[in-house]
Amino acid sequence: MPPAVAPRIDPHLTESVPIEAAKCRWSDFPCGMIVWDLSPTGITRHLKEQHFDDIVNIWQDRKRGDCRWSTSGQPCRSELYYGGFGKHVASVHLKSVSCKCPACGRECCRLDALKRHQRETCVGQAPTDN
Repeated sequence: MPPAVAPRIDPHLTESVPIEAAKCRWSDFPCGMIVWDLSPTGITRHLKEQHFDDIVNIWQDRKRGDCRWSTSGQPCRSELYYGGFGKHVASVHLKSVSCKCPACGRECCRLDALKRHQRETCVGQAPTDN
């Protein structure tokens, strides 16, 4: 099931540009807040401010932990560094940093994956359904 996404208009722009947002699904009991910035940095900021503290649940970039983003009612549980949670959620769960190859149309999860695809495997034409 795709993430709950809502369009929003940025009041600081002179033209109407839709911005995607998603409801937070971190932990067994998600905060339910709308995360407006779906970049890895924006998601990391939300996690630090809403789900970690300075006493019991301390954020440390080089500490390892389980991803607690819930999909279908179950947390992901992929183990990674805290510093990678935002990038992981953005690319794996929300697909907010995905991009399409202009030459062949392949969907890549991140810009670095697109560049690797173009350098190593792109054949330069869209696949056909033959």
